Amino acid sequence: MVRIFPTALGPTRAAAVVVPGSLVLVHGLLSAPALHRTIDGAGLAVLQLGIAAGIGGLAAAARWVTGRPRTTAGR
Repeated sequence: MVRIFPTALGPTRAAAVVVPGSLVLVHGLLSAPALHRTIDGAGLAVLQLGIAAGIGGLAAAARWVTGRPRTTAGR
């Protein structure tokens, strides 16, 4: 799918990380009320857990997009 974009590979990969990454961070922040219902914690602790969930999702998405494909030959 990268071949259909008229830009170089670098900006396309950056957009593939930034756009879903921002959505994942927003999702993590919006999950704070759900976390508040499941754990007994103060508002700040729940907000920090929501941010951590968003950053974890962003890290997973970045690894998925920027990682090299698996090689099945040889080993």
